[in-house]
Amino acid sequence: MVNYDTGLASVYNGMGILSTNIERDYQGALKYFFKGIDAAKRGEDERLNSLLLANVALMYYICKDATGLRYARECYDYGHRTSDDYLSYFGAIVMSYFYLLDNDDRLALKYIREAEYIHNTKGLSDYGNLYNTYGNVLYHQGDMVGAKDCFHRVIANSADIDSDRARAYAALSDISNGKGDHIKALELLDSALSNTVEGILFISRPEIIGKMADIHHKLGNNDKAAILKAQAKRESTILSNAINTDAIEELRAKYDLERAENDIARQHIQLIEKQNIVNILIAAVVIILVVLTSTVVMYRRKNLLYRAIVAQATESAHEENRLRETIRHLEEKLISSSHGSETSHEYESEASGQNASANVTPLSAERLRDLTARFDALMLDPAVYTDNLITKDKIARMLGTNRTYISRLVNERYGMTFTRYINSLRIKEAVRRLSDPADSTSLKDLADMLGFNSMTTFYSQFNACTGMTPASFRNQSNKRK
Repeated sequence: MVNYDTGLASVYNGMGILSTNIERDYQGALKYFFKGIDAAKRGEDERLNSLLLANVALMYYICKDATGLRYARECYDYGHRTSDDYLSYFGAIVMSYFYLLDNDDRLALKYIREAEYIHNTKGLSDYGNLYNTYGNVLYHQGDMVGAKDCFHRVIANSADIDSDRARAYAALSDISNGKGDHIKALELLDSALSNTVEGILFISRPEIIGKMADIHHKLGNNDKAAILKAQAKRESTILSNAINTDAIEELRAKYDLERAENDIARQHIQLIEKQNIVNILIAAVVIILVVLTSTVVMYRRKNLLYRAIVAQATESAHEENRLRETIRHLEEKLISSSHGSETSHEYESEASGQNASANVTPLSAERLRDLTARFDALMLDPAVYTDNLITKDKIARMLGTNRTYISRLVNERYGMTFTRYINSLRIKEAVRRLSDPADSTSLKDLADMLGFNSMTTFYSQFNACTGMTPASFRNQSNKRK
């Protein structure tokens, strides 16, 4: 009524937060935030405008949409440009969310560390949000000890009942569940559920109840699991009804988004004109062009290197398949010409001393060829080398020989240890799968299928063999298509 645009922008910001946390109306929240942006710009309040942009970024993060990164960066950059500690802190945390969503652990860790530094040196009070995010980054990197420390900090320093504690309990439950301590995981989920009295931004009751149902199923409590799944479905349906909005509102939100982007660009131009710093602007443009040119050149070189690595690795995988077919035909000829009964008897004799490997006599040339052919034939089967329990002893039993012969064969034929040889086969299979544009298997599922016990091991082995991460390899390979 009094045309106080800055106050109106603050009200719209509050309405957006209310729609998010209580009503779960994310499209409605976006509408309020964009109205707030309009009011903030009319009132020339750039700080409030940046804060609203960061809240818009959060909405996109909740919906797992990377579009929001640009808004988080706008808030972050304005905070640094004006030495506004809170906006720098808030922008850094939200940017860490998005880089974690994109599996970029390095940048996620960089920005959450900066947020922690600002938090500790400037005495900010957002303790739970900071260390929940920090814990998730460490958990994603495989640092379970550091992650648990962060989550316990949240529990010890947050209010008696709040969303931060619920998120921390749920994350600790994931760690316990991953270690096989299902009882402890259930206790932690129960604590998380007791803290979900209000709308929670990053975790919901259906999600917690669904996790509890999965654990009860693992423990064999199928009746309890069924009850919890039904409860999660009921609450999820209610939540979905609250989240889903009319298609017109969705189009309206997209329109508001495009309008806000155009207004932001115009605002920067007007600011430059008002400040009348043409000479400085020219110098800045020159510097920016130099930096951009250098960046483009570096990017092109890096991109060409990645493409070369991908092409080489993909061709190696194809060549491996061709060689396997050749080996298969040769084996069939070799085995058909060998004396099955005599060979079987000789191997049985040689295999009888498996526990006394030091006293095993060398194989004759003929039996070595036979063992090599049968070993190569066996290793053509992905079910063998993707078995996460595969060992030299297990291979020896399959071939009717002993672990010493297997170890020697792998060392002398391939010049590597048995474990390294198995991992090399798994990585070749990973290259084949990641090179296939029709294969959309997630990296976590692919690691499990290939027999790796953790994502960390998969990433380190893949990087050691190809020089890049699985995610980068898939992206570069798809570009080549």
